Amino acid sequence: MEGVRVLEVAQFTFTPSAGAVLADWGAEVIKVEHAEHGDAQRGLTIGAGGVASGSFQPLMEHPNRGKRSIGLALEVPVPVRFFSNWSASQMSS
Repeated sequence: MEGVRVLEVAQFTFTPSAGAVLADWGAEVIKVEHAEHGDAQRGLTIGAGGVASGSFQPLMEHPNRGKRSIGLALEVPVPVRFFSNWSASQMSS
């Protein structure tokens, strides 16, 4: 999938996992996250026996491997315009 660019606007596991597979296959995947706190799954940590273990976040790291990310405050007009313009420019290239 070399040369394919994917803009992922999703949280938690299922859609990010699909994006990770596309990245595994060679696509450039850019994850759009909330500007202040990122994906809601970022705060979940798990270790041996299900006990939190420092910064180890397999629930976040595995489905988001191979991606770049950008934080946007999509509830305000400027990032919404950026997102719309960027998406349109990628469709025409």
